[in-house]
Amino acid sequence: MMADVKSSKTNCIVVKDLSRFGRNNWDAGEYIEKAFPFLGGRFIAVNDNYDSFREKKAEDDLVIPFKTLINETYCRDISVKTRSQLEIKRKGGQFLGAFAVYGYMKDPNAKNHLVIDEYAADIVRMILRITLMITEKPLHSSMRWRAKNKRLLCVG
Repeated sequence: MMADVKSSKTNCIVVKDLSRFGRNNWDAGEYIEKAFPFLGGRFIAVNDNYDSFREKKAEDDLVIPFKTLINETYCRDISVKTRSQLEIKRKGGQFLGAFAVYGYMKDPNAKNHLVIDEYAADIVRMILRITLMITEKPLHSSMRWRAKNKRLLCVG
């Protein structure tokens, strides 16, 4: 988007509000206060009633930086709260993945709970029995095996 402004392909950027333009207070302020005027570009934040071509109001010098600072702080706060809530769910034993691993399925009655998929589980049990007969060694989980052998599996 900024490349288009710099190359004069576009001369106006319209956003719903300042929070949609940038989450970083410093960067947003630099673009609004310096980059757009220097490049001759116009910046409009509809809900915040801001237009860089409009005559600048005295309160713009206070309100615009304050709003971008609030947006940055809000994003950080939401991120911390989200990570905290996910950690609580994980510690509570809730499943948070999009898809269950083979041999399990999501519980239709509880979205964060896994139940055994009997059809797939029978196949997994058969694979494990065959592997045990061939290797005659106890099987470890893939995570334990990777930690022991210090290897990462590449899937691709």
